[in-house]
Amino acid sequence: MEKWNPARRFCTVARSVSSRRPFGQQGRHDVFDDICRKTGAYINPPAGNHDVSEATKLIQSILARCDTLTLPKKREWTKTFAYSVGKEDLADQLELEDALILAYRKAPELDFMFSEKLLFLWPKEGPSLRDALGTDLEALDPLRIRFTCHLFVDKKLPDHICALGYDQAKTGLLVQLLRNKWTEIMANSLVKSKIYLVEPLESGHGEVSARKEAGFVRPLFRAIPMSKADLDNWPGRAELIRSRNNAHLLKVIDKCLKSVVYVRGHLRMRANIGLFVLDYYRQPSQGKPAWGFEEFREMLFHENTKGRLIPGLKIDQSVLLPRLLSATSLLEPYDRSMDSLRQPEPAFSVNFEFSGQKNSLLRLEAEFAKCSGARDYAMTQSRWLKPRKIGQVKDSRSPLQVGVIDFERSDWQLEIASLEFYEATAIERALREFSHTIKFKSNDVMGDISANPVRKVIFHASAPVSRFIEKTAIRYRLKGTRYILEIARYDEYTRTSATESAPLNFAAPFGKPRVSWGASVFDFTWDNLLGKHANMPVGHAANYDPNLQTFFPAANESGDKSQGLWEFIDLIKRVAALLRSGPPRTMPATGSVKAKADGRSASPASSGNARALDADLGTLF
Repeated sequence: MEKWNPARRFCTVARSVSSRRPFGQQGRHDVFDDICRKTGAYINPPAGNHDVSEATKLIQSILARCDTLTLPKKREWTKTFAYSVGKEDLADQLELEDALILAYRKAPELDFMFSEKLLFLWPKEGPSLRDALGTDLEALDPLRIRFTCHLFVDKKLPDHICALGYDQAKTGLLVQLLRNKWTEIMANSLVKSKIYLVEPLESGHGEVSARKEAGFVRPLFRAIPMSKADLDNWPGRAELIRSRNNAHLLKVIDKCLKSVVYVRGHLRMRANIGLFVLDYYRQPSQGKPAWGFEEFREMLFHENTKGRLIPGLKIDQSVLLPRLLSATSLLEPYDRSMDSLRQPEPAFSVNFEFSGQKNSLLRLEAEFAKCSGARDYAMTQSRWLKPRKIGQVKDSRSPLQVGVIDFERSDWQLEIASLEFYEATAIERALREFSHTIKFKSNDVMGDISANPVRKVIFHASAPVSRFIEKTAIRYRLKGTRYILEIARYDEYTRTSATESAPLNFAAPFGKPRVSWGASVFDFTWDNLLGKHANMPVGHAANYDPNLQTFFPAANESGDKSQGLWEFIDLIKRVAALLRSGPPRTMPATGSVKAKADGRSASPASSGNARALDADLGTLF
């Protein structure tokens, strides 16, 4: 039997203890404590003062951290640091401006220190001072910061704006800007011009009924028997109605264009072609089922009548392209390098609608274009917009709305719309991230606008999207002019549900698309002119000549300033006739003209599966 050897036992325990713990996790005296516990031998730890001990601990901790520490890249750190500094500077600047604004909204305690004093009498015409500018004149905050002056309402002078400053030159400019601000407010309150017109039919007199279709109320014409004398007098009567319609149209458009230069915001003018529907209207008199033509025309003039134009062309997809190819006297290729009207390459965009208390106040528009040197499509632009409520008439935010009901062609509307955009930074993070996950999936039929729709936009299934609308559009030029014709197909995708009253289920798939058609005529010059209004400072006016010739130039020089407008209206009517469903929108007649009316009645089958679309499409229509 081997003799007990304490030294050998000590060395064995020391080796096992030292190799059991990884480096960096051993304490200064851990090894000696373990040896003492297992062998009973006491070992005096190595000598060292306090500084040596602390240095040892520091070195061990640094070595232990080196295994796990990963330094960020220099560029990322620099970028993050610069962003943080810029963000702090911006926050400080905004905080300072807020403090100055609050001070400048009130009357100073020592007004005798200001060398320049001004009283601006607010005119009695139009909105009141506080209704127009706010309780504390908040609308004048940009002027307060710009001129470093106090702007407030004295209790003793409730109809005056009091201004206190130091610079006489600035005070004179401030007076002019206050006048312009009042003009802008008057323009906003009075420029909202609305008029609805109905074109007389060539075939004769009749009556108009209101038919409800898929939640819409659309006017429908019915021919009625006419005596020979009435038939002979009708052409003269119809010409008189057209003349009066033109007089109303000219007056409204001219007045609006002269006033719109003072309106600030995102403005956009388009002549849209589609289906005109009624939201608010007066019922026929004496409980009749329909209006007489003259009564219907007067009803449209009533102040409380509200309507709007929506995508709802009933043209058959199979005849659309042949009809466009044959319209060589009206159309020419959008791409000037092309020499024929063969179908141009479509443009694609999409409109997303979100659900939820906050998200329902938002819409996202996205445009797609082909990547350079590749066949794939990518998102090139996106916009966050504040939508109107479903069914809400557009003229509530439209400086101009001229709606024309045409039973023999297609309905059309000239509108200057005011759009409300959101900055992407104001959108919650989850929705901003959603906008970056949208993908475009190409397919074999996407180049043919008349083909059956196939979904192209892909996104995560759990996104809070209640509905999205894909737009496929082709463009032509109106021959000999600078106007552009855009014909668009809208494919509407909604989530399926067991019943209509069931709450929206975001786990439910999107159903088959429902197709709608619409068209627009516009001029890029309109976008350039009205685009200046978005960044227009408070109290300023747009710097262009606001007349008919600026927006509607004549083909040849003429002394008639409205000549260009009438040329434009004639083009719109020709396009409306090109995109009609064939026969006019009528119902079967009775009496002596029944056979003739039946021959001209519209057939729903001629429009395929096209339907009217109730959606706020923003810049997409």
